[in-house]
Amino acid sequence: MSDYTRMFGPLKGNAIDKRWMERTLKIQGQRGATMVAVIGLLKSHGLTDRDIDALASGPPGSLSYDVVFNDKDKLMSFMEDVPSAGVAYEGIKYFFSSYGKQFVDIRVHWLPVFIDNRVLSEMFEQFGKVISIKNEIMDMEDFHVMSGVRIVRMQMDEEAKNAIPHLLSFACGTRALLTVRGRQPLCLKCLRLGHVRGSCPNNNSGQRKDTSSKEEGSQEGSWASVVGRKAKKSVTDDVSRPDRAGGSTESVNPQTGGGEGVPKRSKKTKTVFEGAPIEAETLSGEMPGEELESVVSVTDDGAHHEMDTNIQGTKRSIDDDFTPMPKNRPASGPVSSPEDPFEGMFTQDSVKDGLLASQSPHHNAIV
Repeated sequence: MSDYTRMFGPLKGNAIDKRWMERTLKIQGQRGATMVAVIGLLKSHGLTDRDIDALASGPPGSLSYDVVFNDKDKLMSFMEDVPSAGVAYEGIKYFFSSYGKQFVDIRVHWLPVFIDNRVLSEMFEQFGKVISIKNEIMDMEDFHVMSGVRIVRMQMDEEAKNAIPHLLSFACGTRALLTVRGRQPLCLKCLRLGHVRGSCPNNNSGQRKDTSSKEEGSQEGSWASVVGRKAKKSVTDDVSRPDRAGGSTESVNPQTGGGEGVPKRSKKTKTVFEGAPIEAETLSGEMPGEELESVVSVTDDGAHHEMDTNIQGTKRSIDDDFTPMPKNRPASGPVSSPEDPFEGMFTQDSVKDGLLASQSPHHNAIV
């Protein structure tokens, strides 16, 4: 501590002139408060210099002012007129309190509505004089009802004000929370003064471990996430498993185009006849006897219809000779032998054609 500063004991007891303290009003302003504004505020309530003995300001930056009335009753009358929620003057809000006997509003939370006010009156009489007990009104648009919070106005000194508890407990299990403007709040989580539940230091002590960055094969995390990873791995294994020895599902699909992983094709033979392959191709590295063929179906109108087939277990190679099948196009009328001398003599008349056919040397063979 600097040599320019010396510490003394607390100012209490005989160090206090109670006659002046009982007539002193403390005004606490918000940012922007000035002495000139405080004087204007007092004048707006009908006070003049004849009603006030002294007007002093607190330490720099405290925005607090002490007003000493020349009569104690004037001070008490002024405190009854101003609301406990403060007064706004020229856009700045001011709050009022007394160093001596002061009016204190105690807000009672959580107490059931059906509990009689006499319980609160008897309980708070040990701290000072109970002036009134009122129910707080909740206004939501056009909905006006009691909020369940009761406001107990009391007249007490500063020492009694500091003795008001934060929580009340009853033998039946009911609890009540008491709040007073200007004093430190109580944290309902750690039950310590100076902060509320939302800013409690214990909030960060029980954070859950983040497992989202774990690698895919890890077994850590919730049961659902572990099962999901196993199912995903099983599906991947089924897709990548080879269809048969020597090739995978991707390598035997002729419709994959020119993608990666498709083996190079080698041409074996090219044959043109009805019902036979027009171009047969095999995949390098395939098992013998298993071939992939591009079959072309030729119709009567000469159109080619290509389709892909996967022939399993074919024992005969594509290089083996196949006997071409002749085109069998149906002709109208009776079928004649190529050696028949009466070919071209039929008149398409059933009677005449029958006589001509009976004279044919092949008539007996046909019959």
